[in-house]
Amino acid sequence: MNWLKQIRIGPRLGLSFGVVLCLLAAVALLGRASLAQVAAGLQTVYEDRTVPLSQLGDISRLTIRNRYLLAEMMLKPEPAAIEKHSQELGANIKTIDELLRQYLGTKLTPEEKRLADRFVAARTGYAQQGLAPARAALLKGDLQAARALYDGKVAEMAPQVAQTLGELQRLQVRVAKQEFDAAQAVQHRAEWITLAAAVFAIAMG
Repeated sequence: MNWLKQIRIGPRLGLSFGVVLCLLAAVALLGRASLAQVAAGLQTVYEDRTVPLSQLGDISRLTIRNRYLLAEMMLKPEPAAIEKHSQELGANIKTIDELLRQYLGTKLTPEEKRLADRFVAARTGYAQQGLAPARAALLKGDLQAARALYDGKVAEMAPQVAQTLGELQRLQVRVAKQEFDAAQAVQHRAEWITLAAAVFAIAMG
């Protein structure tokens, strides 16, 4: 910085002040851009991870509940109890359909789309080949057919539904962690650039 010492004090102060102002403006712009990037990451974590995780949790809970309702209808095959549990099962299926529609409308990663397709296929087969026929058999009073379906298709297909649903839930957590790591990287980059600008400004002084 010897060349600065050869400049008169007035121009030197003006030059230094101008450089500091430029650095402040650059740091302010960097801060604004970093905050916008972090805010976008937080929005993604909420809209595309937290909300879907809640939706998938509700789908899991209702899926387990539906299997329990089938078991209850077979254990207590009174017409009134079967009708009551059947209505709840039907309402749960509609709720699952709506939750799944909402979830599939979110921003899915390519891996998530493949997992979601697998879950939809597993869940559709489970509902059409297991739950629905078993429910229909119970409503007709055919307990033997209902038990055969419960021990057969329902027991056979339920694990695949649970497995793919669990993989989707774990993916939400993993991708949210990636967003968190990206936000931390932005923070650390902004801190280092701000520190470098401050050191340069002090050196200019």
